[in-house]
Amino acid sequence: MVLLRNKLARPRVAPSELLPAQVTFRHKGRLRRVRVDVQGVGNVGRLDVLGQFNPGDHLRLASGAGGDEARGTLSGILGVGTADAMAVLSGHVAQRSGRGVQATLFGAEVTLGRVERVLPLEDGDLAASRPVPADVRDFVLDPAQVRDPVFEDLNAGVRVQVWWDPAGRVATITDIDHEAEFDSGGEVVRVRGLTALHAHITEPGDSGAPVVDWRGTVVGFVVGGYAGKTMIMPARRALDALLRP
Repeated sequence: MVLLRNKLARPRVAPSELLPAQVTFRHKGRLRRVRVDVQGVGNVGRLDVLGQFNPGDHLRLASGAGGDEARGTLSGILGVGTADAMAVLSGHVAQRSGRGVQATLFGAEVTLGRVERVLPLEDGDLAASRPVPADVRDFVLDPAQVRDPVFEDLNAGVRVQVWWDPAGRVATITDIDHEAEFDSGGEVVRVRGLTALHAHITEPGDSGAPVVDWRGTVVGFVVGGYAGKTMIMPARRALDALLRP
């Protein structure tokens, strides 16, 4: 095992600087292979190279009305400034089609239309609503800047764009293709293919918050906490399912 104080994500490391996946050597006449496991130690540092990509900053979202209201965080706006623009939010916050969506954007109340499509937890946990006001331009969700976490992301730092912290919450990816169970309306739903962060760093109302890597690429959306960790839905998988005809 190799212990490092600072560990970079694979895209930031030159090919000549990568450690091999395994070391091969001969011992007592036999060929041996030992896997190289790289682990970061110490505190997680704050990311500072994400530019201005802040789709979740200062924004809280609610769907429904009165006692039927559910709260979450806006995942982003697709097609900003176009007639077909839509708001993307958590599927379990939206719950069902037809619900009105209200957002608080920098202290101002904004209407984001009504829910048109909802993916259940096990299928992606996203929803879409519209129409979206033409002047809502600060929360762009670019499909070209969305990907799923991969095994090379293990132990890499990400930033969770929670609405209550303008800087976001820094976290570390600890597991890929994780399985978790959630209570959804009194029914236990098992969700596969999730990505786990190192601790349960989110709070009620953070569902749907986008998670970005060091490049500012969205890699997931917050689902909830499970077994002491925050679970996120892989972004490409969820968005593709939401946009599929």
